[in-house]
Amino acid sequence: GQASEMHIEARELVRIRDYLTLLTSNATGQPYDRVIRELSRNKWMGSKEAIEYGMIDKVLHTPMPKMSDGAGGLGPTFNFSRSDGPERAAVPDL
Repeated sequence: GQASEMHIEARELVRIRDYLTLLTSNATGQPYDRVIRELSRNKWMGSKEAIEYGMIDKVLHTPMPKMSDGAGGLGPTFNFSRSDGPERAAVPDL
């Protein structure tokens, strides 16, 4: 019945959690108990903390591309006109 299906689903979630905890522990070098305790709830890390924990190796800094300023400082402009016929509203063909 429904209760046994919920029990099966709960066991599967615990199995997946344990597997992901083991993977994280192995990848970061952190003790399994620490990982399961700290990551059992949302844990927000800054870049420095994530490096120290072993979650990431480094932070990449990629400069943002320059965008044309055709709208008086409001960002890019878009042209929605079609070149294959008369002007009409830009509506995707479904």
